[in-house]
Amino acid sequence: SCHAESISSGFHMVQEERCLACHGPMIQLIERTTSENFPGRNPHDSHLGPLDCAVCHSIHSASGSYCLECHKEFEMKIPGG
Repeated sequence: SCHAESISSGFHMVQEERCLACHGPMIQLIERTTSENFPGRNPHDSHLGPLDCAVCHSIHSASGSYCLECHKEFEMKIPGG
């Protein structure tokens, strides 16, 4: 259901609207994932600007935090990661 259409005709990226239909809207997702201990470290409110959900989240393989590519000292856990 994430792809919205059959993927038998080729690979189709999941559109952000599909993710946010269940997990959004984005402003509420940002509010839900703001840390009390580290309010400036919200991966859904990145200093890089909006990032595609698939940069960190995956259904077909392990998820991983894109933030940790640079911020190796941070502790971030992603469900399914």
